[in-house]
Amino acid sequence: MGDRERETLRQYLDKNGVNYRFMTHEPVYTSEQAAKKRGIPLKSGAKALLFEAENQTFILTVIRADKRVDTVKLSKSTGNLPVRLAKTKDLRRLTGCEPGALHPFGNLWGIKVILDSGFDVEEINFNAGTNHESIHLRLEDFIRLVDPTQADIAEDGRPALR
Repeated sequence: MGDRERETLRQYLDKNGVNYRFMTHEPVYTSEQAAKKRGIPLKSGAKALLFEAENQTFILTVIRADKRVDTVKLSKSTGNLPVRLAKTKDLRRLTGCEPGALHPFGNLWGIKVILDSGFDVEEINFNAGTNHESIHLRLEDFIRLVDPTQADIAEDGRPALR
């Protein structure tokens, strides 16, 4: 899983003239491990998490890797619908990615993307659909291509959910 998603993403970035860096590394399973392997600050990591709203729609959230999703804030940004982390089977079915390898380009799967408004970095890093490959690009390019809803959905601290 993930190889097709990585290639689809790279082709999309190339087609849209995005300048990005692609990196292969040992498999990583946490944001901290990824930052260390990439040699970048944790806060430049773009953590993508798939949620399901009560009405059975899916939402891809993108937060800084040093933050966690505040599900109360996320619920407010979806019209006060209760939300929960998507089941692993739904993540795989909808994206073709394994848990921890999800990239933030939900538009490629027709999934609404909500970007936390607290991003204060110029460049972001994220898994490229696998746990052993990463992409580094400008945040403004991500926003231009995805056109995410921007909302305050994160808070300081670990783990990834509240």
